[in-house]
Amino acid sequence: ADKRTAEMYNVRTKLYAKMEADKLAADINGVFLAGSGTRKVTLLLGTLKDNSAYNISIYPTEHKLEVVWQSSGINDHYSAALIAGDISGVLSSINYPVNVSNVNGGIVIS
Repeated sequence: ADKRTAEMYNVRTKLYAKMEADKLAADINGVFLAGSGTRKVTLLLGTLKDNSAYNISIYPTEHKLEVVWQSSGINDHYSAALIAGDISGVLSSINYPVNVSNVNGGIVIS
């Protein structure tokens, strides 16, 4: 029973991480598609909904955004796809309010 409970909590944490990753990825993709001059502020939670600490990193050349958190003492991750490959600014350990801007077709994150 303890093993099943731990698995349930791990799956729940992964779903919370997916929500945060997909929210930021959707905003970045939306700003990219909307064109130059578009801006959006995304409010990310300080922790996942189950109070798990997490970090978000963006890998422009791989067109992915990755959330990393600890699950049972081991790093786990979830990746979301990005359309834009020209991304600059704060790209690792992202949390809290994130400003996403389209500047001449490139995405700037601050």
